[in-house]
Amino acid sequence: MNAHTLRVRKCTGRLPAGTAGQFALGAMVLCVLCGCVSTFRPGGKKGELQGMLYDFDNCPIAGYCVQVDESVKTFTDINGRFSLPGVAYGVHTVRGSGEKHLDFEQEYQFSDKTEILHIRIPSYETTWVLIDTALEARNIPEAQRLLAALPNTEQDTLPWRLYHAIACYLEAGPVEGDCWLEQAERLSASIGGKSR
Repeated sequence: MNAHTLRVRKCTGRLPAGTAGQFALGAMVLCVLCGCVSTFRPGGKKGELQGMLYDFDNCPIAGYCVQVDESVKTFTDINGRFSLPGVAYGVHTVRGSGEKHLDFEQEYQFSDKTEILHIRIPSYETTWVLIDTALEARNIPEAQRLLAALPNTEQDTLPWRLYHAIACYLEAGPVEGDCWLEQAERLSASIGGKSR
């Protein structure tokens, strides 16, 4: 049996010649590489979560509160940027709220400290357009989701009640939805009378 010598730094070991030796060498290299890859974390176990918030017109959102996992929070600057230091790598819930834009919540896998989170959030004004578009397309679940996402200050308005009545009418159909149609007509007349 032939023997080959494998030199690793200053240690010397013997491997038998042939496929068994190549397999043993390959297995040893694979174990070393897997061990290195699984324990390697660039930059440590925590990093700075950075992001930018824009509305649907691609304008930055300033003064918007961003929070990670009910603990760390900050506000966006004039350019819509935010930075949260000391965030552990892993899956987090990122939440936000502002005065003129919808609240948001999403799961985010934070694993690269160089990555920048880009978030688009509709303003209340844009949300009304999205509701109107959803109703025209007969996408009732989307319209109802957007109506529910608006804050109470917006839900107490005549336009909200009108859009809600239209969504309920479209969902119920022409026979069961007659009461919703009557309510939508009354609200529409109320809105028309106030604008004159």
